[in-house]
Amino acid sequence: LAERAAYVISVEIDPKLHALARQLVGQKPNVCLLCQDALRNKNQLHPQIIESLRHALEVDPQRRFKLVANLPYGVATPVITNLLGLRAPPVSITATIQRELADRIVARPGSKDYGALSVWVQSQCRVRIERTIPPQAFWPRPKVFSAIIHIEVTPERRSRMTDLDHYHACIRGLF
Repeated sequence: LAERAAYVISVEIDPKLHALARQLVGQKPNVCLLCQDALRNKNQLHPQIIESLRHALEVDPQRRFKLVANLPYGVATPVITNLLGLRAPPVSITATIQRELADRIVARPGSKDYGALSVWVQSQCRVRIERTIPPQAFWPRPKVFSAIIHIEVTPERRSRMTDLDHYHACIRGLF
C-alpha cells in the first residue's frame, strides 16, 4: 500500500506487529503508524485516528480515503458502522472479516441474516463479498471462515439520509 497510495495510516494494537511494521515501512514519508486500538469505545472511533485522517486529507483535496484492512472479528462491526457514520466516510472499504458478518452485511430483505446492520450499510453503499477464505489460510487458525468484503459508499444513497447522525445513533444500538 505504501508504494501505491499517497498516504497510509496503519492502526495496529499489537505492539509486536506495530514494531515489525515500523521496521518494514516506518521510514517512508507517506506512512503514519499508530499503535493503538481503532476504537475509543463501541460507538466511537479513536480521536487520534480521526485527527490523522483529517490531517492526511487536508494536505491534498484530491486524496480519497479508502480502508483496506484485516479487521479483527471483535471490532469489525463497530469499525465499519462508525466509519459509515462519519461526515466524510471512506469512499470504499475492502476488508477481511468473519464470513457470518459478511453474510449479515450483504443480506437481502426477508433473509434470516437481514437486519439493522444490513439496512445501515446497504442504505449508503453497494456491497459484495469478493471471496471466502477457509480457516487454514490463517495462523493461528480461526474456527470460522472469513470473507473479503468490498463496500463502496454511494453518495446518492447517502444524500437520501436527511439526518445521518440521528439514524446512526438509533441504529447502532441494534448491532
